[in-house]
Amino acid sequence: MTDQGGKRRSSSTPETGVARAKNAAAPTAAAPDASPRVVPPASAAPPASVPRRNQWARAAIDRVPARWLATGATGVFLAVTAAFGGLASVPEPPLPEIGPGETFTGAELEMTPMRVTVADELEYSGLIADAGVDERVLTLIMDVTNLSDVPRRAASDGSAVEVRIEGFPDVAPAIARLEDENFADAWLQPNVRTQIALSWLVSAADVADLTEVRVVLHTATEFVGSSVMHGRYWDAVTVAGFAELPVEEIPPEEES
Repeated sequence: MTDQGGKRRSSSTPETGVARAKNAAAPTAAAPDASPRVVPPASAAPPASVPRRNQWARAAIDRVPARWLATGATGVFLAVTAAFGGLASVPEPPLPEIGPGETFTGAELEMTPMRVTVADELEYSGLIADAGVDERVLTLIMDVTNLSDVPRRAASDGSAVEVRIEGFPDVAPAIARLEDENFADAWLQPNVRTQIALSWLVSAADVADLTEVRVVLHTATEFVGSSVMHGRYWDAVTVAGFAELPVEEIPPEEES
């Protein structure tokens, strides 16, 4: 393009100041990021709704009474135990067995069974067999020491009167202290060894072929009374031991 004076002009239009300012202010396009994109692993934090569910479950458990939970746990334990045969019982230790002349201690008494006899009559026992009903007198001779600090009646609860012969009726024996043949009211003094006779009327047929007996020995618990009941007494009598003794037949001429 030429002007009037014949000079050639450039066809490009010069930038004005405003155009240059606009071009300078225009942002340059950023180059694409060449770094690899990081993908979160599958185990990323759970959605916000999961903690809310956990909180709801914990709140529900907190509202359950503790005794219900304990009862439920006990029921589950018993059900599982039953499935495997139940609770194993702990075997109890065997009761002691003694022989003639050996001592057993129970209810604060040292009891030493010596011999067992069968007779038609023993004068010191206070018992006389009735031949009309075919009876005999079964007698246990026993040494007893009272270990307490007060005298005790041999016929009082928890004392020697609790001794029995296995296989015979569970009845209290007649008791005589042999040193004075006192069968009315035999007393056991503290720490004094005393020989006594315990006698029962039994069927003659039950002792016809008897060669050995098993004596049932006991223990008991002492209580001291207060308010309504006073003094000492014995209760909770239980079997605690046994004694095996041979049986002696006493001829009629030796019975008195």
